[in-house]
Amino acid sequence: MKTTVHQLKTLGATLDGMCYVIQCDDGSTLVIDGGMPGGDAALLVEFLKKLAGDKKPVIDAWFFTHNHLDHTGAFFETAEMFADQVTVKKIIHRFLSEEFYSNCQPACVPELKRFIDDFAFFPGVEIVTPLAGDEFRFGSARIEILYTAADLPIKEGGKDNLVNDTSLVFRLWAEGQSVLFLGDVQEAGDNVMIERYGESLRSDVCQVAHHGAEASTVSFYKYVDPSILLWPRKAADMQYFMRMVPADVFLACGANVRDVYLAGHGNVSLEMPIRARETPYLPETVPPEKRDLTPELVIPRAACEPTLEKEDPVWDDVAAHEAKNDLNVLVRPGPGPDSAGFKMLWKENSLFLRLDFRKKIVSDPSRHGSSNCDCVRFYLAETPTSDPYLAWSDFKTDPGYISDLKLFPEAKIFGDKNLMNTHPDRCESRAYVDENGAVILAKISFASPHKSGDLIAFNVEFNGIREAGRGREYSLNYIEKKRFYHYCSPYYLPCAVLE
Repeated sequence: MKTTVHQLKTLGATLDGMCYVIQCDDGSTLVIDGGMPGGDAALLVEFLKKLAGDKKPVIDAWFFTHNHLDHTGAFFETAEMFADQVTVKKIIHRFLSEEFYSNCQPACVPELKRFIDDFAFFPGVEIVTPLAGDEFRFGSARIEILYTAADLPIKEGGKDNLVNDTSLVFRLWAEGQSVLFLGDVQEAGDNVMIERYGESLRSDVCQVAHHGAEASTVSFYKYVDPSILLWPRKAADMQYFMRMVPADVFLACGANVRDVYLAGHGNVSLEMPIRARETPYLPETVPPEKRDLTPELVIPRAACEPTLEKEDPVWDDVAAHEAKNDLNVLVRPGPGPDSAGFKMLWKENSLFLRLDFRKKIVSDPSRHGSSNCDCVRFYLAETPTSDPYLAWSDFKTDPGYISDLKLFPEAKIFGDKNLMNTHPDRCESRAYVDENGAVILAKISFASPHKSGDLIAFNVEFNGIREAGRGREYSLNYIEKKRFYHYCSPYYLPCAVLE
């Protein structure tokens, strides 16, 4: 029997989970993360039962990369729903303190507590918190810990850090081959490992960091130089990431990459040493289709400037233009297509937006403060292009820094305080959610006025809109019949003309 790596397809509708099962040559079974809540645990347990045959599945070691729900959620449900069906001998993680997560991403605090509490469902389980340099052996397979959260330079108690950079990074050695697992590690972690290991980062197979979203850097992957990729990402998202993320373009089109095993294509079992297939999967970064710049939307001029005072919002101009300018937008993936009314007006150097929902959209105060919750972003390009990807191709982490992108505000609701952050060189903005939690009003003012006939490209992203207790359930994209990605694709920006 040879060591085998199993990559499992997870069920997340809006987020990709990550789940790997490793079966070593001595029969030991290892699990990495597991995926999201809401079905991934049942899939994992069923898969482990098939591997175990007529015996009760035993997880000899369960590795967790970091404290995010798309990596720990399946563990929660395994512990709370299926603990009697599996045996867990060892849990290996290096999560940080509650104080760190409170400063960095408060939504992770209850998830940390739940993670620790769920250890009790597996009596006698050994908890291991490794450091870089530690090794674990299972049969002839060896796991080498390269980086943990203890190696992350923590700034201001975590305020300037990303939870992704606390990922446990380790390398599996078996059958004369190396497989590098990165979790969701990003640039800060990359820099530590480049300085520490340099050329010795070279690995035959590599799990793509952060599901392929903006994370690890091209310079880091050049050191790793893999020939095979394990990619925990849905197939439907690939073309977007292939155009938008420089590291993905490098990986998918790099001369040394010979095959990509994509989780979205289904479960795959890879006996080590892992080889490229006779017909490999190598995504291509083909240019998007050129876009017709005929305006899809007319934005009426406001006869008078609508006010945005919380006590008495005035929006008479919207009502007057409702028949002309009312759009249906889809909120996915709720139970059936929920919809919202979308209206927009302009006057001189300001745009006014109103979004009316049929249900309360902010209803879980326990999660206020998370960078991924109660967040709305407006994307506006004042110089539309037939190839929107070109306009966005150089962004790093904040699309607000793209030259022809004029706006990236982010509205957050903290109790009765409503905040919006805007890149100061481009515009000023104000926004709030009304008292019943179902209407968002926003005013965006630019440094210079617009005039009739000007074209703009516009999109809106809701990240974390949800019903209480159900996690991230609703995301919104106002282009009907277009699939919404967790990251808002500029390819779907419509053209509008100012009346």
